[in-house]
Amino acid sequence: MKNKVLTTTIATGLMAAGVLTTQNPANAKADTVPTGGNTSTNEVATQESDAKTIAQNNVNTAQTNLDKTKADTQSADDSLQQAKANEAAAQKAVDEQANKVSDAQSNVDKAQNNVNTAQNELTTAQDNLTKAQNVPVQTETAQKSLTDAQNKLAADTKINEDAQAKQKAALGDETAKQKVLDQANANLATAQKALTDAQAKQKAAENNLSAEKAKLASLQQVANEKTQDVKAAQVALDDAKNKLAALENAPLLVKAAEDKLAAAQKALDPVENVLVSEKAKLSALKQDLTDAQADVATAQKNYDEKLAIQTKAQTDLDNTKKVLQAIYDREALEAQIAAQEKAREEAEKKAAEEKAQAEKNGYHVDGNKVVDENGNQVSNWTVKNGQIIDNKGKVVSGLTINKAGAVVNEAGQQINSKNVVDNLQAKRTQAPVGQSKVAGKTYVSTVVVPEKAEVNTLPQTGEKESKTTLVGAILVGLGSLVGLFGLGRKKEY
Repeated sequence: MKNKVLTTTIATGLMAAGVLTTQNPANAKADTVPTGGNTSTNEVATQESDAKTIAQNNVNTAQTNLDKTKADTQSADDSLQQAKANEAAAQKAVDEQANKVSDAQSNVDKAQNNVNTAQNELTTAQDNLTKAQNVPVQTETAQKSLTDAQNKLAADTKINEDAQAKQKAALGDETAKQKVLDQANANLATAQKALTDAQAKQKAAENNLSAEKAKLASLQQVANEKTQDVKAAQVALDDAKNKLAALENAPLLVKAAEDKLAAAQKALDPVENVLVSEKAKLSALKQDLTDAQADVATAQKNYDEKLAIQTKAQTDLDNTKKVLQAIYDREALEAQIAAQEKAREEAEKKAAEEKAQAEKNGYHVDGNKVVDENGNQVSNWTVKNGQIIDNKGKVVSGLTINKAGAVVNEAGQQINSKNVVDNLQAKRTQAPVGQSKVAGKTYVSTVVVPEKAEVNTLPQTGEKESKTTLVGAILVGLGSLVGLFGLGRKKEY
């Protein structure tokens, strides 16, 4: 019954592990294990063999699935690595193209700067041309200012010269006056009045001279100012002449600036075309990169799915191996239990045989009593804690109880009524001396043999006063052995 229930449990475990289904005929067979009590041993063995075969087949199938999923996972991993390599290559191409676009943009910027510079130079040249075209009017004005300044200078110079002539004339008149004064001094005595008049005239002449000097200084200041005006007019004239020269060269400068602008624009156009082309390539490469990244994501998803399948296959294999191992473990345990049961039965059988032999051959233990081979209780002997106790409560020395419950001497020989009687007859005339011999062995008790005792008399069951009292140490350990046998039987039932 145990085998039938265990086989059914194994089949149930296989289905719970996901490795046994009712679609497999062998599985269906395992699922319909009889649960009645009339299944023969051969049927049980067949069912166990089928369960083991099912488990082994499921292990083989799970191993095959695992190997296949591992191959699929490896293939998915290879695809993933290739997709990542493609992505890296696409990223590298995008980076390189981005560098090219950056270089092209830099070239465009440089060309555009050249165009802007040329445009600025053209604007400057055009401004200069406009200014130069206004030079004739400015030159005419400057010429008129110069003429006016020169005329003014000439007039001021004439006034200055006249003032200087007057100064010289005044200085000459003063000399003459001085001579008159000298002459008047010489004629002091006679020409005092003339001297006074002459001094008055001198004073007036000095005043006139001071006034003329101040006027001359003022004229000199005006002359200096006019000289500065002449110089400023000369500078304006020189500037106008320079502008006039620039006016003559302005068209050439404008033409050169226009040519430079055209050349810069011409250089800009192909660079811009290159930039547009490189940007288009960059866009295409970015799309390639996006596609590669999508491929990586797809490959990664595929790899993850394959890995999940592989993990499940590994789990299934582990579960089926556990089920199969459980079957093997159960068989090993059953074999061990069977061997132990057989050993126990043999030990019990042997113990029973030895006990029966002990009961047949001589003194042996029955409960807490000592009985002979005829089943009669030996007077004055009892069994306590696996030891033989005499009627005085002392342990009988030299006797023990073996595993079969037999009372044996130190040589291991079982004692019986005969060898006890033989020993007693040999010792009949001895007085109690504290020792006795049983089967040639000495016991720490005394065998009391009254003189009227019969030689073949033994202690009998129910006697209160025995003619032969045998006190010795016998049967140590029988109680424990009987206890063990009793426990063994209790466990069995």
